[in-house]
Amino acid sequence: MKLFTRREALLAGTAGAAMLASTASHNAVAQTVGGDLLRTGKPLAGKTVSFISLNYTYSAGLKALAPEFEKATGIKVNFDLLGTLDNIQKQRLELSAGSGGLDVYQIPPFNRAEYHRAGWLEPLNSYMDNPALTPAAWDKSDFFPVSLEQGMSKGQQFDLPIFAATIVLYWRKDVFEKAGLSGPPKTLDEMLAAAKIIKEKVPDIAPVGLRGAPGIEANMWPFPIFLYSYGGNFFKDFPTDMHPVIDDKGSIEAVTVWSTLVKDYGFPGMVNATHEELIVNMQQGRVAMVLDGHPLAGVFLNKEKSKSYGKTGVAPIPSGPAGLFPAFSEHGIAIAKNSGNKEAAWEFVKWATSKDVQLRIAIDGNYVAATRRSVVSDPAYRAKYNFADGELLDATQQMLERRKPTYIPAIPEWSELADVIGNQVSRATLGGSSPAEAMKAAAKGMDVILRRAGYY
Repeated sequence: MKLFTRREALLAGTAGAAMLASTASHNAVAQTVGGDLLRTGKPLAGKTVSFISLNYTYSAGLKALAPEFEKATGIKVNFDLLGTLDNIQKQRLELSAGSGGLDVYQIPPFNRAEYHRAGWLEPLNSYMDNPALTPAAWDKSDFFPVSLEQGMSKGQQFDLPIFAATIVLYWRKDVFEKAGLSGPPKTLDEMLAAAKIIKEKVPDIAPVGLRGAPGIEANMWPFPIFLYSYGGNFFKDFPTDMHPVIDDKGSIEAVTVWSTLVKDYGFPGMVNATHEELIVNMQQGRVAMVLDGHPLAGVFLNKEKSKSYGKTGVAPIPSGPAGLFPAFSEHGIAIAKNSGNKEAAWEFVKWATSKDVQLRIAIDGNYVAATRRSVVSDPAYRAKYNFADGELLDATQQMLERRKPTYIPAIPEWSELADVIGNQVSRATLGGSSPAEAMKAAAKGMDVILRRAGYY
């Protein structure tokens, strides 16, 4: 039997304690949601990552889970969650200034091309492809390919998909029954006719809910459905001929129908409404038909908060004379090129986009816009979001399968163009000009921007 000296005993005790501490640390990481992807030993402890985002279901879910990430990594995460316009304005200001004050950005779909071309974002390939930083279990192939492609430019991945959205039609079955209507409108002309009947027969309910305010994430989110459906377009032949055609016959008809729905059949104040006002009116049971994003189903039809719960059907969007044109919007998450904490930022991004984190946010919150195959096929996910007896998931699948990546033109100038068009659509809605006059002014404003950018 070997006798240990005092020194050997102390060394053995120290090694044992270190082993126990290491095991405890490993177990703590493993027990963290998404913890199997995190680096053990807290090599980045003491770092701080700042994340700026639209204040929506995904970012709110991340904020709720962040204490688990912080405990497992020692990295502090500061969240700057803002409303639509404030978020975009602050992002542009910070990125264009190159300050490096914010590390991780939620990438608005309408600004993606601008951010990519300006070189404001860090390419992620070297982080994703490095097994020392990203385990195979993170599994890039689990993302929907079309979603992943939105964040790519010139062979580089600049942002990763976190929120895949389309638009569906929410319709109140009880209101339609009172109005003597048998089912949801299948065309935009039928929607207009249904709105007229509802206004006459159920006068205490607003027939229609739309984002009436001007802006890139307000009226310019649903308006292209109307534009394309009536045969209109933004450009003569995108992307080969970029001359504006927003003042053609189909575009004018689209603005006419849009203006009528917003002005004559909308809820009070809808001309200035964003998605926040839609949520309030839907939850209060004040509106019969809403054309808006499928990710809002969780708040529109929340069992505890919404008077529309259990009364609402979900259908594909109505088509127009030119066909059916589903909306498509893909939010991303990215690291600023000038971030001073890129490794810590990647640790957060990797965790935030993981299978387990997406699923946990979906189950704990109202995140129905997941971008991973494994999440949307998970039985718990499908059970939770079985709104309207499965109609939401069915309608969403139909819309996403028929989506076109060019619903929102992927050009850096889009945000500026959208402001011009959105303001003129709003002007026509408010009666400041006729639809034809408004679209003529929009085409003129677009021409100035496109010529300056060198498209022709």
